[in-house]
Amino acid sequence: QNQDRFKRELEPRMGGRVYVPEVDHELTRKRVLVTEWVPGPRLADCPPDVVRTLVPVGVECFLAQLLDIGAFHSDPHPGNLLVNNGRLVLIDFGLVAEIGRVSMDSMATACVHLISADYSALFDDLIALELLPPDADKEAILPPLASVLQQGMRAGAD
Repeated sequence: QNQDRFKRELEPRMGGRVYVPEVDHELTRKRVLVTEWVPGPRLADCPPDVVRTLVPVGVECFLAQLLDIGAFHSDPHPGNLLVNNGRLVLIDFGLVAEIGRVSMDSMATACVHLISADYSALFDDLIALELLPPDADKEAILPPLASVLQQGMRAGAD
């Protein structure tokens, strides 16, 4: 079910840049999932130019899952990310988490605050998303949080 959902909902959003293998429902059983075989190397084993091309696709893919679909592939380790015909291939949908509408909206708001460098508002978003406790000390946490995020944003621009 998870894999079918991602094939149906994610592939069209990604315009052919992401592929989810077909499930063979006739051979699949309660404890055995059978899918089409997709040849290709792991993304991590590809040349640097391929990785540079597909990492932004992966970021967009996972943001679409988090902010639009409401479910995300929870096990994106290198063995579950392949490359085939220039596309990012996602496999192994055994771990999928659902995200409620409120959380999706909060994550979208947090992304806006991160991109616009509004770290004070982002701190509040982290509390709303229950990533920080409600009584978190904003005065103590915000300066190092802002420093780390500023460094990360600068590094990402390079």
